[in-house]
Amino acid sequence: MRMHKISVNKARVRLDFKRADASGKGVEETTLSSPDRPRQEFLDALNAFRPFVRQLCGFTPKWMEEVNVTSVSISDQKGDRRGVVISSTRPVADANAPFVFSTPVLTSPADAAEDDEEGDTAEGSGIWLPGMDEALVELEAQAKRYLEGVREQGDLFEGGPEAHRGAPDEEEVEEEEEEEEPAGVDT
Repeated sequence: MRMHKISVNKARVRLDFKRADASGKGVEETTLSSPDRPRQEFLDALNAFRPFVRQLCGFTPKWMEEVNVTSVSISDQKGDRRGVVISSTRPVADANAPFVFSTPVLTSPADAAEDDEEGDTAEGSGIWLPGMDEALVELEAQAKRYLEGVREQGDLFEGGPEAHRGAPDEEEVEEEEEEEEPAGVDT
């Protein structure tokens, strides 16, 4: 499976990916759009891209405090190289929508031993920043966990998951009630 876009907003999670089709000979593109909230680890993996946004755009640390990374788009480039575009939002006072912005495409570095025709190497403008590869690996791992059903889903229960933590299951309560009846007494 190869991720191509990982995005979240208040209403949904969207994952675009490619994987081998049922025959094993081709590739099928799949989009999952789900209202199930991701776990905090998933959101943290997206926001791990904030330092890259700050460095690329030259924003101050104070300004970046309210920025949320909403999507990472991943494209296939020449050879095994990949491109990444990071999209973010920041609230705007007195506006009905946030400021939405994206970075330019950053391409994974070429192997140091082989420059491509344009002279791109492991360093330079338009190349992934140090640490970006690790951040992408973690984000893709979190997206795959989401596909496997590892979600928060805390809003499915009245009062959230904290209200139900440690509460016994209904079956356990019924078993306890049955055990309290004295032997040989009909109820």
